[in-house]
Amino acid sequence: MITISFFFWTLVVLFGIIGAMRGWAKEMLVTFSLVLALFIMQVSLTHIGPVKKLWGAMGGSTQFYAASLVMILFALFGYHTPNAQKVNKNLARDSKSAARHWLQDMMLGGILGAGNGYLLVGTIWFFLDLAKYPVPDYILTAPVEGTRAGDAALKLLQWLPPMWLEVPIIYFVVAVVFTFVIIVLI
Repeated sequence: MITISFFFWTLVVLFGIIGAMRGWAKEMLVTFSLVLALFIMQVSLTHIGPVKKLWGAMGGSTQFYAASLVMILFALFGYHTPNAQKVNKNLARDSKSAARHWLQDMMLGGILGAGNGYLLVGTIWFFLDLAKYPVPDYILTAPVEGTRAGDAALKLLQWLPPMWLEVPIIYFVVAVVFTFVIIVLI
């Protein structure tokens, strides 16, 4: 059996590879959709009374499945982006700059893709931990404190996106990402 932290980092690397193949322009839209999903969940669960009441009435496993569904749907919409060739054609003017642009596009896409994996998988893991791992033990077990793998996973849990993207910070992140999308991609 592999540890949950190893599985987490494996998925982050896989998302980085996917991002390198897709390019930075498309990955930026995925980043925006994931940040928007975190923003909507954070604001609606904190400030919208009926949603807050419904969330409180749900059990831990239902909260996990609902939050995972929101994140996965926003990720799917982000990955189903229009063709970003217009941006790529505007950046590369000749064949020499096209080759350099391809390398930059691949490297930035890989970095953004890994960040998207961190946002998506990290948020799902956060809600999985919040729900006390509502899956059978033969699929996944909670990290055990006192073991090397368990302590590493528990340390990593403190750095997952919902832990530090709380209400004051998420507003600034949404503003920065939205500004970047408007200035660069439109």
